[in-house]
Amino acid sequence: MNKEIKTKGEIILEKGERTGDFWAFKEEPLSKESQLMLFDNVQFIYELALAQLELKALGVHFEVTNGLREFRLLDEPKDVESLRKKLAYFKLIKGEYTDYFYIVKKNRTRSVNQYLTHWIYPYKGKFHPQMIRALLNIIGLNKDDTVLDPFIGSGTTAVEAQLLGINCIGIDISPLCILQSRVKTESVEVLPEILEWKDKILKRVGVNLFNLD
Repeated sequence: MNKEIKTKGEIILEKGERTGDFWAFKEEPLSKESQLMLFDNVQFIYELALAQLELKALGVHFEVTNGLREFRLLDEPKDVESLRKKLAYFKLIKGEYTDYFYIVKKNRTRSVNQYLTHWIYPYKGKFHPQMIRALLNIIGLNKDDTVLDPFIGSGTTAVEAQLLGINCIGIDISPLCILQSRVKTESVEVLPEILEWKDKILKRVGVNLFNLD
């Protein structure tokens, strides 16, 4: 019997589930009548444009309603589950939360794009992960495809590609960018060791450096 091999993105999400909900969005009772609803942080015209482009790229027929905040499906999507896993700018589809909604619930700061390893370094030249996820959908990449980022920067594209099961090749002239990208994409592999060392350090100093309240 063949055992299904998990992608690194799936492993990252599993490990992320073990952390608490620091801040982001509260789960509320959902109406089955809610077909497509944007995240509350979507406020700029370019974000609305990207949201519509990713729907079109994923084969969804829709019209915009409720002051540009909701979308009405014009017909039944072929693969709702795939949409739920991929969508970037929508927090729910067909009365159920998207995967991205649950991912951002693991935010490490009050910035909506600081989930999983995106928060590790305050790199000033990075894109929002939400936008990168949408662009990967818009250009039609699927699981096991490969994306090339010739200016990988802090590794935002690489992390979002991992979460979608997409391979990523990143290039950058900056050694700092290479280091950031490797840490953000590979740290999950040594997470047990990191947690072990954290516990050892805390026992030695006698102070919880990670919670000073």
